[in-house]
Amino acid sequence: MGQVSILPLHTRTSTGKFYQQMHVHCLNAIYIRASYAYDPCRFLSGGAAPRWQKSIPDICNYLGWCTWDAFYHDVSARGVVGGLRSFESVGVTPRWIIIDDGWQVDTGSNTSPNK
Repeated sequence: MGQVSILPLHTRTSTGKFYQQMHVHCLNAIYIRASYAYDPCRFLSGGAAPRWQKSIPDICNYLGWCTWDAFYHDVSARGVVGGLRSFESVGVTPRWIIIDDGWQVDTGSNTSPNK
């Protein structure tokens, strides 16, 4: 028997309800242990699948830019345009952009949607 693994899970459903689960496994390989938690998570999320069961979108074949590392919470139209001009000045043209202002905040509590 291998090392004991406890995987606490806090899952939020599409209706905003939170479900708590705990999976305890006694297997040697961490990836095998984690795979046992996917089915309950998939059920509670309404059908989410692990990465290896999804195809990679075609957009991933092209260079893109996410503004998070450049601006964090301080993203602005002026900053985005300036960033794109910086790319242009060195001959780089991103084919897509994600404007990310970090709107999702982790309060440290996964047990209440009101916190």
